[in-house]
Amino acid sequence: MRALITCSNAKPTEGFSSTVRLARGQVATVHAECPAGHVLTGGGGSASPDVLFNSAAPTATGWTVRATNTGFDSRDNVWAMVLCTAP
Repeated sequence: MRALITCSNAKPTEGFSSTVRLARGQVATVHAECPAGHVLTGGGGSASPDVLFNSAAPTATGWTVRATNTGFDSRDNVWAMVLCTAP
């Protein structure tokens, strides 16, 4: 586990990736990017109930999620979110 603390008087900014629809058995990677001049403070992802998160991790400028549709529905979705602030 890694902890990161960023202190700022600026209001945090949320960002979201585009939503990716996963076909049955499909694997997808989605990425949410911090705006220019901002630093990452956290992130994560969300998905339909039958979507399995393979990984979710920070990058230098955002947050990346990789997931697999383990269900039988070809309409399951996944997306990433990021929380950023100005230094």
